Amino acid sequence: MVLTLSKPACRIFQNGFLVFISLLVWLGARPAFASTLSQGLVVHYPLDGNARDVSGNQLHATAHGNFHYTNDQLRTIGDGGDYARGGGHLRLPNLNAWLTNECTLSFWVSDEQLTHNHGESYLAFGRFAPGRLTMEMGRNTNHIGFGVFGPDVGGGPGYSPTNPAEFFARKKHLVGVKTPTTLSLYLDGVLVGTETNSLNAFPVTGGEQGVSTHWWAVGVSTRLTATYDNIRIYRRALSAEEVHQLYRLEGGEANLAQGLVVHYPLDGNARDVSGNQLHATAHGNFHYTNDQLRTIGDG
Repeated sequence: MVLTLSKPACRIFQNGFLVFISLLVWLGARPAFASTLSQGLVVHYPLDGNARDVSGNQLHATAHGNFHYTNDQLRTIGDGGDYARGGGHLRLPNLNAWLTNECTLSFWVSDEQLTHNHGESYLAFGRFAPGRLTMEMGRNTNHIGFGVFGPDVGGGPGYSPTNPAEFFARKKHLVGVKTPTTLSLYLDGVLVGTETNSLNAFPVTGGEQGVSTHWWAVGVSTRLTATYDNIRIYRRALSAEEVHQLYRLEGGEANLAQGLVVHYPLDGNARDVSGNQLHATAHGNFHYTNDQLRTIGDG
């Protein structure tokens, strides 16, 4: 018998004297949403101790400046001032060969501090400068937005919370969906705005693709202290139903963190990412493939 364990593969929870083991074993059939949410996936950064891409495309990112990994998330610490450029941020690899005029950006974020009222980008592609275009999902002191624009053109949908301090402090799921003619913004699985926009920022200069930073006419800024989780970028436009399914899939994982003893994603090793450092060891005839563990039975 051959079993293939898939992420999220094995979790053990403890509640008083009871121990619950959750083991998901995919034997051919998988939930429909799990398979569709892998279609067109360019990068997926779980950020569980590194910026490794687990999509299978090997498009790993690199963290720079003032940052650290904590609780399987990435915390970037912003720099002060308008020309701040030494704060924590994530540099993405060059995705020009993967992204054109249709894509989806998805991530979880909780904000701590914005060091300048001009705002900062959560994700940015390109430079805001004369003759240039940028695609950004970002925020200022009381508003979030998703747009493709230049100094005199473009725009996109946005959302202004009634209580900005409370809103930005909590962990939230943000998704931007771009088609050739529209931009849509989702918050916690719900559509909050759509606008017509046929501008295309790609291809962009290779180095101008990042998280918690953006580029403009005379420099680069890193003004945001925030904690990120599960960054995904697709080369297609997810449907509203798929966005909701992604929110449920990843949001459910957050709710299940309480009482977690071990969690083995099995993405190339048997490392426990629960924070308890209870790593496992594979033996016998086995191998890791496509971020899964395949055990080969004996006759």
